[in-house]
Amino acid sequence: MSIISTLRDYTEIANNLADSFGDNFTIVKFLSEFATYGFKTLQITFIYIVTFQWIRDFSLLPILIPETTERLLAFPKDIPTFGFLEIPSLFSNKLVLGFCNSFFLSLPVSVVHIITTRRLLIQGIPAAVYSIGGYLLGQWLFLCCTIFGIRAIIIPWLSFEPLNYFLGFILLFRIIQKMFDDGFRENKSWTSPQYRDFFITTFLLAWCEQTSVFQYFGNLTLAPTGSLIESFTSINSLENFLTHTQYVVGVGLGTIFFSCLWGSLVVLIRFFVFERLPLIKEKFMQSVHYVSIVLLITLGAATIPFYGFDYLLTGPLGFISNDK
Repeated sequence: MSIISTLRDYTEIANNLADSFGDNFTIVKFLSEFATYGFKTLQITFIYIVTFQWIRDFSLLPILIPETTERLLAFPKDIPTFGFLEIPSLFSNKLVLGFCNSFFLSLPVSVVHIITTRRLLIQGIPAAVYSIGGYLLGQWLFLCCTIFGIRAIIIPWLSFEPLNYFLGFILLFRIIQKMFDDGFRENKSWTSPQYRDFFITTFLLAWCEQTSVFQYFGNLTLAPTGSLIESFTSINSLENFLTHTQYVVGVGLGTIFFSCLWGSLVVLIRFFVFERLPLIKEKFMQSVHYVSIVLLITLGAATIPFYGFDYLLTGPLGFISNDK
């Protein structure tokens, strides 16, 4: 039983006690029931460990051998097919389709966008460019590996889960610590040594970071396919390669364009505050700094219950949850 399930059961018991006692439910009774529940839980846990019942339960765990998927993340079959919704339209041009679909990938809803916005408002344009540049490159390369079915990279990398999740978590809080160390210093130079760290860190976050609202509407696409990373039908291998190359090139150009568009809006806000409202400049930078820190910590901690403690602890051992 995971920690989340234990807390849920305790909350249910506390609610039932509050309904039973009504107005007579005092803080003393609450603490008494809390102590009783905690003692019983520790007693059961101690007996479970000492009597070695966990060894018996361990031996009863089912062994699930995954089926081999030969064409996972591979090219589609070289057979002429026709999609139900593949009708001639503007989006039949895969370059244009990739450019338009990149709008959803460029929405500022991830922690890297928050980091970039904070650096753009406080540290200047060069720091923001290197930050978003590493993220866009990492995101685009991951998309290319997925669409072209480069299993030699994708499958080994995903097999490290949740270790790559922990890596993203560590990188995120390393960035937060760096924000406190840097303070409110603006750097207008394009050759600062710290920019390489900005670029590499955000590049790795593109492969590790799971803190994004995008996962809740990731199926948004202007194509008739179910997702923006779904393969297209083609007649032969050469046409398949050219079609998907046009698509990923369009995605790359689009992410750069829309990221520049979002960045231009932030630059306009920065110019308005710094030039027109100089009296609140210091307060504005402090507010941006602390709001960014709060958002980063909140989004980082929000991913823990998304995965579950039981998965994070038993996932590296090869156990797969059967919860539906």
